[in-house]
Amino acid sequence: MPENLRQHSPPSGADTATVLRYRRSPLVGDYLRGGAGAVMAGLPMVLVDVHWIPGIVLGSILTVFAAFLIRTAMRHATAVTVDNVGLRVSGPLGRSLRWQELTDMSVKYFSTKRDRSEGWMTVRLDSSNSSVKLESTLDEFDMVLSRAAAAARRNDLVLDDVTRANLSALGIDTGDDGDTGGSGLVTGGWDWRAVSGTSVAGDTGPHARD
Repeated sequence: MPENLRQHSPPSGADTATVLRYRRSPLVGDYLRGGAGAVMAGLPMVLVDVHWIPGIVLGSILTVFAAFLIRTAMRHATAVTVDNVGLRVSGPLGRSLRWQELTDMSVKYFSTKRDRSEGWMTVRLDSSNSSVKLESTLDEFDMVLSRAAAAARRNDLVLDDVTRANLSALGIDTGDDGDTGGSGLVTGGWDWRAVSGTSVAGDTGPHARD
């Protein structure tokens, strides 16, 4: 298990709002990686007369890095307010979700090592009229998972095996006394960063890019 996500205690009953933001260090790293990639792809098209075939390739790569920079800027401008009622995302594409309206929860882990010792997580929370997706570079990401899992239990939701296994590996109660598929984090999907050589050591959560 990555060092930054450890067993988390259930949320207290106090209705105290907590404002969370994505950590600066991982954001700076993403800006540097995205900027470097955009420069390496765009500079040849500016300095030399590029044939149309490599031009298409370089243009496509530039578009990917530009989109990554935009996504990083959106996370930079995002704040997440969490309390006993629900959570509210402020910033670009802001939205909100009430815990009592939670209808689905999905937690995935993307590993950058074969032994799954480093990587990051995402959580997707759905209601009938809203959907929120957060990454583990968010401050106190484990607290968000704990509150969401508590809401899922109250709402009698049936979580998928990967989500239950990942929550259990973090010491978060899933309300399931049975086997969740193992004691470690379970990879639940593919992400381009997992094969891009991105370093993810030292962040809040398994996406540890400090």
